[in-house]
Amino acid sequence: MKENNIQKLTLKAQELMHSSSDPIHDIRHVERVVTNVQKLSKELRVHTRERQALELSAWWHDVGRTVTQKPSFVWMLFLDDIISAFALLLYTLRYGILFNGVVSIAIRIILCKSLGTGALLTRILLRKKTRTLLNILKDADSLDVLHVERFETMRYLSQTSFKNEWAFRLLIWLNFHTSVLTMKTKVAQKYVEEILEELIDWVQQHEIYLWHVKQFGEEWVEKTIKNLMRLLDEIHLSNIQYKWS
Repeated sequence: MKENNIQKLTLKAQELMHSSSDPIHDIRHVERVVTNVQKLSKELRVHTRERQALELSAWWHDVGRTVTQKPSFVWMLFLDDIISAFALLLYTLRYGILFNGVVSIAIRIILCKSLGTGALLTRILLRKKTRTLLNILKDADSLDVLHVERFETMRYLSQTSFKNEWAFRLLIWLNFHTSVLTMKTKVAQKYVEEILEELIDWVQQHEIYLWHVKQFGEEWVEKTIKNLMRLLDEIHLSNIQYKWS
């Protein structure tokens, strides 16, 4: 019965995400995050109950972006996870799913993932063991930031308005010039290396390279590729050190 309840909530999340009007946080993004969660959970040998909670939280973590047809680029960074957690709670009550440990963990993980209030909520709501699950979800979500399919979507959107072009530039700066690529788990770090290699190959494709030069200038493109190469070298070195530690 409990597994049927989890399946019911999973199907509802999929239904809601199919209606997302945010092309960056759509059903394809969520599916990739779920896949990342499954890979990381397997390598970290997460127990079945915790793995189910992680997968459920991955399906629901961006449902908050479906509540409006025009999700704000800024405000949703702070509100998305909180709305998503309460949406999961709402449907849990609506379906009469009470005292379910898996759902309870999933709701708390999503709440604690929120930007701004997440650190405080983590200290209040999560034990040390459950914080590992939160780190896995954060890593699974962060890994998709650099996925080629996501960059293709952002590339298309950047042509539709000045605001989207600015957002595209900002996202690249945040992803390549900050600590966003620092994973919470060592297991996730090796996947960053793989994704970066794929992204570099994509950017250097003739057509893609020329498009970026036309949009942003050759100096900007070369600087971005240089930053990608630097990040790849740093992560590769870190992974070698981890293997031998």
